[in-house]
This record gives sequence, C-alpha cells and structure tokens, in this order.
Amino acid sequence: MKEAIEVVAHSDAAGTIIPRAFVWRGEKRPILSLGRQWVQDGNRHFLVMTREEHVYELAYRPAEMKWYLLRDKRDFGGRSTFV
Repeated sequence: MKEAIEVVAHSDAAGTIIPRAFVWRGEKRPILSLGRQWVQDGNRHFLVMTREEHVYELAYRPAEMKWYLLRDKRDFGGRSTFV
C-alpha cells in the first residue's frame, strides 16, 4: 500500500532532492540518514532512517509533485519496505 505524505525536503547545489523529514500518521518524523536512492519508472526512491532507527521507503513522483510512503512490495515496482 502506498500513502500520500507530506515531506520536508530541499535541493542541494546540483538540484538533487534531499528529504529531511516526513509526516505520517499525524507525526513529524525527522530523517536521521539517507540510504539507497534510485529512479524507477520516473519516480525518485529513497530509503531513509528516522531518529527511532526505523527504515522507510519514500518515493517522489515529479509528474504529480507528490511524495508517497511505500509499504508494500507491489508499490512502485516491487520493492519491499521495512516499516
């Protein structure tokens, strides 16, 4: 299952998107570290770790200018998440 979420992000000098925090289930979750990143089917994917040391997969869909939390291996190309 994918859920639309709000993400606080910025771009570095090269224009690369860097997520810093996201809101899920009414709670803002600051991102402690970024892991693997890839582009698949035009969507930018990020594995992120929160301060609670939970790992999430976030995806940005530039065509919609929306962010999603991916929670099922069928979301955006078959990768499983660690939520």
